[in-house]
Amino acid sequence: SRAFRTKMDIARAFDKLCETQPFSKVRIDAIAKEAGISRSSFYYHFDDRNAVVQWLSLYFYASGIDQTGRTLTWFEGHMNTTNGFRRFRTLFISAAASSEYGAGGPFYLRHRQDNLAETITEYRHLELTDRLKFQIEALPHAEKVMTDNFERGCYRYTLKEFCELLVSLVPKDLYEALETPLTRTANKGDFF
Repeated sequence: SRAFRTKMDIARAFDKLCETQPFSKVRIDAIAKEAGISRSSFYYHFDDRNAVVQWLSLYFYASGIDQTGRTLTWFEGHMNTTNGFRRFRTLFISAAASSEYGAGGPFYLRHRQDNLAETITEYRHLELTDRLKFQIEALPHAEKVMTDNFERGCYRYTLKEFCELLVSLVPKDLYEALETPLTRTANKGDFF
């Protein structure tokens, strides 16, 4: 759709601008100019800079990690999401440095925890035990740190190797609860 293309143009422009300046210093006027749109068009689609990162994150999560235990395995979910994020690597690295409430990092932690709990209770119809609650709270923190470091080039792993390592971080109870998808999708293995 036209709105989707405009949002992607904004995200690409933002990503490009983050190559030369930190996330917090990129102005809305600069993003709009780089995207070839008006300032009002930016605000028609997004409330602020953080909303761009949140929208883009949700777009990649929807066909990746949010589907873990629903239509994808842990590995497939991580591959889809991480591969998508790599297309906007500069923007996500820059946004990860922000600690604002709506920033990418805190948003990811809240969203990931909510999604895992929802998959356990609403999709798998399992009891959310204290042990699972603990694992759901802890895992996103480890995933975030490791993914931020991977994107910054701290590790010399291929994307596949890195995603295999992310899966190895998943605590046993949580892994077993969500490893086998409820249904399979036609795009299994497409990894963007």
